[in-house]
Amino acid sequence: RNGMLSPLEFERQQKLRHEGV
Repeated sequence: RNGMLSPLEFERQQKLRHEGV
């Protein structure tokens, strides 16, 4: 995977993390 994450990818990761909590 590239070290540079797209804004959409980053947001999705954050959302998943929030939901995972």
